[in-house]
Amino acid sequence: MIGYLTDGAIAGYYENGQKELEESFKNGKRDGKFTYWYESGQLFAETYYKEGWLDGKWLQWYENGQLMCERYYKNGNRVGKWLDWYDDGKKRQYIYWYDNNSGDPDNDEYFTKKCWDMNGQLWSHNDIDVGDYSKMKFY
Repeated sequence: MIGYLTDGAIAGYYENGQKELEESFKNGKRDGKFTYWYESGQLFAETYYKEGWLDGKWLQWYENGQLMCERYYKNGNRVGKWLDWYDDGKKRQYIYWYDNNSGDPDNDEYFTKKCWDMNGQLWSHNDIDVGDYSKMKFY
């Protein structure tokens, strides 16, 4: 196919010469570390792929350098703890994804979620079974 990289690494640049992205491919699939930057040069996101699936840690930053979120994937499935912060560094959200071993990245069925407002006050805590939202608690 013309225009598609099957093996190797690519880099993209903004018009100002600042690096925008680094990506790698193996056998036509995303594989390895993927890194993205804001036009200012500040790191925007860093994640890993394995055989085309998100696999490992995903990190994303605000342009001010503050960490925005930390996520984990295994074979494309959301797993483990996910953390989000406001741009001032205060906790925003905590989610824990339970591994359902389905192998289907669209079939995450159970998770725990806590959310905080911008003042640091917990405003919701939920143990969610997708399809049964009757157990949700708000403060």
